[in-house]
Amino acid sequence: MTATQTPAAGTSLTLPAAAGATRSAAWQDRAACRGLADDTMYPHPTDAAGIETARRDYCNLCPVRIECLTAALDNEGSAAARHRHGICAGTTPEQRAYMHTLLRQGRSRAEVFASALMPPRRRRRSLDGIREYYEEHAAPADLDGHRVWSGKNGLDLAGRVYTPNQVAFMVTRRRAPQGWVRRTCDVARCVAHLADERDRVQQDGRAAA
Repeated sequence: MTATQTPAAGTSLTLPAAAGATRSAAWQDRAACRGLADDTMYPHPTDAAGIETARRDYCNLCPVRIECLTAALDNEGSAAARHRHGICAGTTPEQRAYMHTLLRQGRSRAEVFASALMPPRRRRRSLDGIREYYEEHAAPADLDGHRVWSGKNGLDLAGRVYTPNQVAFMVTRRRAPQGWVRRTCDVARCVAHLADERDRVQQDGRAAA
């Protein structure tokens, strides 16, 4: 994602490169997304199709993914995910926020980048491990159907970073979540009772009916 683009209406832009004189850095001139419509690389967080299109059609083919991701992380600093915007080198704001956490914890940039920039073919093979990972770390807690997560708080897999809730949601619901996945019960770290943005919209609609 180049610094010459702007986010969709209603959002503020965090440039993936320093502003001012460096705005036309040489790497940005070679970016696959250069010159695209403003909203192409800024899909709504719940627009799974838009996010995948940006990754597949532009980021996966881009020759400057390392430069783009480096600039995005450097410029966004310690900002929370909600203050980061756009798809950079195939990563979402949530993924970059987690990558920043890993870097602060002492993980090397090379290690963190290697996962995020994994080639698409290896990425698809790696996704097969999600169910196995879920079964290993989501243990049944009682007869009410709760499953308590015992693994780490982020899974680096297939070039993406997944939260425990996202892992559990994909396994149990057999679809990619839209927006934030939140627990709907009172049991701490339960990953059996979850809802994404699509679920919440549907629940609100039923409640209003």
